[in-house]
Amino acid sequence: MAIRLSRARASLPSLIALASAALLAACCTGSVGFASLRGLGSATGGLQFRQSSAQSRHELPRSPEQMWGMSASTGATAVLLFTAAAAFSAKKALCHREVGVQRQAKRGGGIRGFRDIVAYGQEVGDIRDDIKFGSLRVEAIGRGTVMSIRGTGHLKPYYEEPPPPARLYLQKISKGRAIGMWLTKDFFKSNKEVLAASDVKEVGTYMTEPHAPEKLVKPAVLPGYKKPRRQIWLEKERGAKRPPFEDDAYMKYIEKRFGLLEAAQEVCPTAASKDVICDRTTFTLLMDWMEESITKELQRRGHHKSPVDLIRVTKGPGGKGMVLERIYEKKNLWAEFRKYKGSWQRGEISQHGTCSPAWQRACFGDTKTRTVSGTGISQIAGTSKGEFNTTHRFVEFDLGGMSFLSRVRAHARQDGKNVELAHKNFYRQGEVTLLDTYIKMVLGKTDLFVLGLQRSGLLHQVVEVTVDSIMEKLPGVVEVAEKRLGQVVAFLKQVQSALDAESGDGPFVIQWSQGTLILGKYEKVVKVEQEEEELVTA
Repeated sequence: MAIRLSRARASLPSLIALASAALLAACCTGSVGFASLRGLGSATGGLQFRQSSAQSRHELPRSPEQMWGMSASTGATAVLLFTAAAAFSAKKALCHREVGVQRQAKRGGGIRGFRDIVAYGQEVGDIRDDIKFGSLRVEAIGRGTVMSIRGTGHLKPYYEEPPPPARLYLQKISKGRAIGMWLTKDFFKSNKEVLAASDVKEVGTYMTEPHAPEKLVKPAVLPGYKKPRRQIWLEKERGAKRPPFEDDAYMKYIEKRFGLLEAAQEVCPTAASKDVICDRTTFTLLMDWMEESITKELQRRGHHKSPVDLIRVTKGPGGKGMVLERIYEKKNLWAEFRKYKGSWQRGEISQHGTCSPAWQRACFGDTKTRTVSGTGISQIAGTSKGEFNTTHRFVEFDLGGMSFLSRVRAHARQDGKNVELAHKNFYRQGEVTLLDTYIKMVLGKTDLFVLGLQRSGLLHQVVEVTVDSIMEKLPGVVEVAEKRLGQVVAFLKQVQSALDAESGDGPFVIQWSQGTLILGKYEKVVKVEQEEEELVTA
């Protein structure tokens, strides 16, 4: 690039020098008079001295002596000579610079100043020592960030083949092993089920501490909520990891998500009498399937051919009712999918991380616990300065002739009211709808829902909504929510009927396969039995 710029800059003095030489030769031979010089001056913005074409026709011809008398003076000739000399000198200097740049490019392959900057950074410890120019990208170390100079070699791959989709199922349930199969169209004509916010009651709370996640502490101690100010920076966490592909490792990973029944029995003495024990996220997951939004998302993410385990189902205490524990994690759709390979040198690169811990810290009123980003920005700290307690609430309600005990994630309280916190990217705020927010608040007995809109970690807006404000803004949301609740209740009744016909307590699984929900046993089939089953079906 430097060589091309030198050539472009050298062309202008060359033209000036040639033009000056031509003017000087013309003046010396007498072919250009003083009037012509004035015309040249008018072309560069001077006064107009040119005569009209009509006057030039009646003008008498002048003799060479008269023309020389009106020619340029001695001062003008000196100016032309000085301009020509300066142009030739500039051209010679630029030519020498061009040759120097060419020699430097052949000798070092790059600009020497950039190398000096990197060498100085390595001496003071700001830049890693294993950086090689022209090499492939160096793997990240630490909290998943990549510094600005790392991986800027011109030989690094700009495109990388996407990895296969993450494993989201234990065993594919065939039609011969299925206990039940359902489509969304089977519940289009389901009856509406009315559920008001006043019908949901809180029955207990508990929390787990970071150093002892298996020990339940009741009741939970919830921090107070304070509305954070805008234009504060939030620390972004390291990107999530996807589950392992091996069978044993995958089972250990999934088993960490279970334990709902034990927590319900310890916190709520009436848990054994409920028809359905579940998480609120399990209820909303079935609603997403009813409106086919999860089907579109899974197909778009590459799971159109592979099944996905959504919910593990077990029979309740004494064989009554059922316990629904969510298996599906949405973050596995993009976790470790494709790392950032662009040429833009960012200060920090987070592989699909989240700002939730820092956002919660800001809402708790702790704005003094901060960290400094790679670009020197002071930001609210996340888990790098300590993790928070995981708090939950249990609520109960009756819907469609079935009694429910639901577990809800708890965040904070304000004047005795439950506050739920969430954040979203500023450019994706349209994904948070009033319908989803209304259903979550009603099912979880949430009094205040706080949404933080951030852009690259910078908090732009804080939105606070209540159930009454949603109903006032969009009155039709209540009717749609009642229709969705009726569809989910009708589906759960059919699942309960299928479980009653089966012997054994399970566990069972509700599996998604190309838009269809399949109920079957949650187990790993031996390969020999699988081969015999394929021979029978063939």
